[in-house]
Amino acid sequence: MVEASLSGFRLYELFRLEGPKELIHYVDVEVHVAHRPEVTWWPEAWIDGEPPYFWRTPLLAPPWFCEHSSVSELHRRWVDSGLVERSVELSCARWADIEIARARISKSDDPLVRFELALIDAGAHDNDRALLEPNSWPNLTRHFRFRARRLFSDADYTLIEAFLAHPAIDAFTHRGRGDWFVIKLACTEQFRRCGGVPCGSECAFPIRALMPGSGRELFDWDRGRRFSLDERPAWTRGVRFQSEGVEFGGVCLDEGGFGGVPIAASEQSCAYDEVPVLLTPRSCRAEPSPRRWFIRDAGLDIGILPAVADTFGPVLQRHGWILTS
Repeated sequence: MVEASLSGFRLYELFRLEGPKELIHYVDVEVHVAHRPEVTWWPEAWIDGEPPYFWRTPLLAPPWFCEHSSVSELHRRWVDSGLVERSVELSCARWADIEIARARISKSDDPLVRFELALIDAGAHDNDRALLEPNSWPNLTRHFRFRARRLFSDADYTLIEAFLAHPAIDAFTHRGRGDWFVIKLACTEQFRRCGGVPCGSECAFPIRALMPGSGRELFDWDRGRRFSLDERPAWTRGVRFQSEGVEFGGVCLDEGGFGGVPIAASEQSCAYDEVPVLLTPRSCRAEPSPRRWFIRDAGLDIGILPAVADTFGPVLQRHGWILTS
């Protein structure tokens, strides 16, 4: 959590911790079982695997987890072993890290961080309002395991940032594994163009994302109650997270393989007609393509529509990408 917050993520969690003893909620236990438990939520990746099976769960697992005897017996042995008290002691010792991170982040001049901190200070964060809802689940999820990872090279991020800031670009679309650092770059540009706040529905710089977790539900609609706070940063309010399908436009970072049709099919169906700049891994490129392609030894391949090649070609060459077709 500390590592994520220093990059602008999980700020609400960090600043709403009430004391050292709350850190026990971030201690996990890894469950090892010789036979796959007969529970519907068991991770599919283990269904056809070989034993022993592994699954990590918070040490203080919620009651629903312990209802399944095939897993909960191991969990109960851990809880009854007396090691929970020792885990509390060890986790409390990390409170100094929380205080150091808070002090450092409070001095940040990042506009996205300043925006979210202002909401937290005013008690106006979306999660603050969620905690006041009368229909929330008693064991509301508020301690997460979310970790933003950098999936691309420094050169890729630098180029994407240059494209986003170009006056000829008016939107950003991302489909793929879900790179939160790219989303953050896009949100920074959105804030810049929208006066330091996330854009609403009539956005001057729309951001659309289709990636794992982008369609994540926070409510149990059948029972009419909230079961989780939102782990996504408040500065993503202007991002349209989609669970299926995505409208392409502006700079498009498309890794394919997650929702929608393959990149080659999208190219042929004219789905990219409003995409002047397409960034994609080489393995996903469509051939033949109407675009002019720029590459470098390592990194994303960049496809530019011929009509805007004179506009964006110099940007690519300045950052080390070479025209190949």
